[in-house]
Amino acid sequence: MEQTNQPTARENLSVQEKSILALEFPRVIEMLSTHTRSPVSCELAYSLLPRFDTDQVLYLQRETLEANRILEFAQNFSLSRDPRPALLRSLKGGILSGEELIIVADGYSHVRQAKSLGSKLRTDTPLLYDLTRNIADFKAIEQKLRNCLSSHGELLDQATPLLSQLRFESRAAFKAAEKKLESMINSEQARTALQDDIVTLRSDRLVLPIKAEYKGQIPGIIHAVSDSGATLFVEPFTAVNSTNNWKEKHAAEQDEVQHILRNLTTEIARTASKCLAALNIAGRLDLALSKSRYAMTYQGVGLTEASDCIELLEARHPLLGSSAIPVSFRFSEQIMSIAITGPNTGGKTASLKTLGLLILMRQAGLMIPCDRNSRLPIVDGVFADIGDQQDLEKSISTFSSHLLSIKEIISSATSSSIVLLDELGSSTDPEEGSALAIAVLSHLVDVIGAFSVITTHHRSVASYVTEHKRIENSSVELNPATLEPTYKLTQGIPGRSYAIETAKRVGLPLQIINYALRFLSPVHQETEKLLLDIQNERFATRKKLEEAENQRIAAAHLEDELRRKIEQISKSEETLILETKKQLIEQVRAVTIKLKKASSFAEWLKLSGSRFDNDLIDDAFAELDQTKRALKSKKWLEKQPSAAYVIPEIKTGDFVQIEPLGFVGELLEEPDEHGNTLVLVGSAKLKLHMSNLKLTEKKPLPNQKLVTSRGKDFYSGNSVETELDVRGMDSNEALEAFLGFLSHAITDGLDQIRVIHGKGSGTLRRILWEYLAQSELVDDYRFASRPQGGEGVTEITLPSSK
Repeated sequence: MEQTNQPTARENLSVQEKSILALEFPRVIEMLSTHTRSPVSCELAYSLLPRFDTDQVLYLQRETLEANRILEFAQNFSLSRDPRPALLRSLKGGILSGEELIIVADGYSHVRQAKSLGSKLRTDTPLLYDLTRNIADFKAIEQKLRNCLSSHGELLDQATPLLSQLRFESRAAFKAAEKKLESMINSEQARTALQDDIVTLRSDRLVLPIKAEYKGQIPGIIHAVSDSGATLFVEPFTAVNSTNNWKEKHAAEQDEVQHILRNLTTEIARTASKCLAALNIAGRLDLALSKSRYAMTYQGVGLTEASDCIELLEARHPLLGSSAIPVSFRFSEQIMSIAITGPNTGGKTASLKTLGLLILMRQAGLMIPCDRNSRLPIVDGVFADIGDQQDLEKSISTFSSHLLSIKEIISSATSSSIVLLDELGSSTDPEEGSALAIAVLSHLVDVIGAFSVITTHHRSVASYVTEHKRIENSSVELNPATLEPTYKLTQGIPGRSYAIETAKRVGLPLQIINYALRFLSPVHQETEKLLLDIQNERFATRKKLEEAENQRIAAAHLEDELRRKIEQISKSEETLILETKKQLIEQVRAVTIKLKKASSFAEWLKLSGSRFDNDLIDDAFAELDQTKRALKSKKWLEKQPSAAYVIPEIKTGDFVQIEPLGFVGELLEEPDEHGNTLVLVGSAKLKLHMSNLKLTEKKPLPNQKLVTSRGKDFYSGNSVETELDVRGMDSNEALEAFLGFLSHAITDGLDQIRVIHGKGSGTLRRILWEYLAQSELVDDYRFASRPQGGEGVTEITLPSSK
């Protein structure tokens, strides 16, 4: 059989693409795709690759972090069916079916939701807002489609008046034809000939099932025969005209259906290109949301700054789940490379893959599982040689395949790249392999200047690293007592091989082990002993640190729990006060009604000539008025300043801005020990707490006035107003109007003001009183007397200007 030398799929890949496969980036993409919620975003996820341009990488990172901010609003943001095939078919002149039209309508709804999400928190998510703000408006055509179609894509009778009429006529004609055949079923002639007492359809004609042996008993047209030949489906001649009438009506109905579908398709085709673009934008938005959803499964963090060095802290492999052991890599300005040594199964390759994969993820806009204080550069390539790449068909050994891969990497890497080489110099003679490993490592560091991490078993490589200023040894280790892998990476110390210890543990004869020791140099044995001592000490220290960290975490949890309980108690206290106040107000109202009835009865007694002493009722009214004033007082909601409140550095004569009104006043006296102070605003002197003041360099303006957030000045004249009418305004407008009114009243030195809010539903009164209850800018407030407006007017006493 003739052999061909066609290249394999892997041979056609670039060195960067091979590295992406070696670091298992496609598995991450597979996981990411499960978090997408639309066909478009799923396609985008599968096509996602790392970027190697700094601006693009940082943009994608910020985009993902912005998506994380709106994630809670995107619970229902999804699209189950892909509208793009239908949109493309409309552009080619095809007529869309009802089902295709409703899929397009769902697409319109999806892109509208994308635009809404993008502008949800526009100030906090400028990238997503900029991405989605130009999505076209398809609401009119979407509404038209939904008015014409059911949720399953069936054209509704109401689509056009003509369709409604034609369907009415078609149904009526069908029922007439069906009734004609039903009358024949009940005839004596047909009773013995019929196989079943039903009217059915064959070849779009109404027929009766007739027994074959009674053929001819009911004259008509045979449209079909059953598989067994026992039943003939006959359209009686007497029913042909009524069936023809139905078919004509039905054909007219179908013509109108096609006319409607054609018109709807034409309208869709006019904006199909814009909708395709909008769907792509919505897909990009959902991809960013998907990255955020996926990051929640491994507690990922976003790194939005580019660093000059690598400081990857507590990094975890995202595909290992909860079993991942954190590792840290620290490259400084001096250290450009790390050589990891240690036993097999100790975690060298896993550490290498974790570093490479997390850099690829970060540069694809994914958040990564590490400490948020980590720092990473933007690299122009991640080049990795990991695993056995031998090719038996091409007679390429493991060692040769590694050399070919290293050759490609060296020719592609730059000073802005990172190179990851697993088991450098292995699978060949140890002495020559070590020499090649040292030469490659030296070239990467001294010639190319790239970041690099290698793993090796060669002690001579570790010795070379010890003497090189820009390379650092690192090690993975086994538990010295159990020889179980800890998967911990320690920088600064070379690793041990554990070959002799492992041989002892598996039970190799002691005679062989002792004989092997004779061939180890004294220097090697002394080095191993020193490394063992360092390892034991480090293991004990780490254990103590872990215990201390666990205690710190437990203490932090206890502190959080205590803080939550204190907050709950504070909230419960405030709720109890408000509930008590509410109950007392209700009791006062009930008693007031009873007293009013009693007063009316007393007046009636007087008019009837009876004697009645009204002083008791007057006294009761006076006590109730006093109780009402106490209940309406803001003191119910006053809170004592926190003992932890720190009084800011401020002195008499400083200018302060008063929140939330925004006007500026002059400090008349320094704050007392509780943070209370006196502020001159216009001609008014206000006693306020420092938490409501902000130091400012602005000076009070003569006749300063408040301009609301809408930019509307409610009081632009120079006359002093003492009354504000907010009837007819909504809650926000009323509160803004009142703040402007209050601002002028204080600066004009007024003592009393009135707000007319009406009785109505009580909404405006409630909004006003909720503000007054918590404001330090008023002394008292109450309903006006009955002649002055009663419960439709609130009278407010302001701080004295004297």
